[in-house]
Amino acid sequence: MPNSFVTIVADVETEPVREAVDQDAADDPAIWVHPLDSSQSLVYGTVKGFGIEAYDLAGKRKFSYPIGNPNNIDVAYGFVLSEGRAVDLVGCSEREKERNPAFFH
Repeated sequence: MPNSFVTIVADVETEPVREAVDQDAADDPAIWVHPLDSSQSLVYGTVKGFGIEAYDLAGKRKFSYPIGNPNNIDVAYGFVLSEGRAVDLVGCSEREKERNPAFFH
């Protein structure tokens, strides 16, 4: 039986990362889905040796966070603050030993 391959073509590609180190690219994506308007959602990616880049759904860079040497990134929805208000958080791990994770959004 012959192998069959399917070609998948991206509809959208992000702009190149702002500060690529050693030709790195944004990876380990996390997608934050806007609670009221999904078209306003953001795609976050880590850029090793630089920080975090955030893109809209058309692939345009919206934010750049030069925080150091991030590794993985994730989204936590509905985190309840001490006053009872719920917020969404985007957080990442940091590769350097003595640094705390960075949280933003």
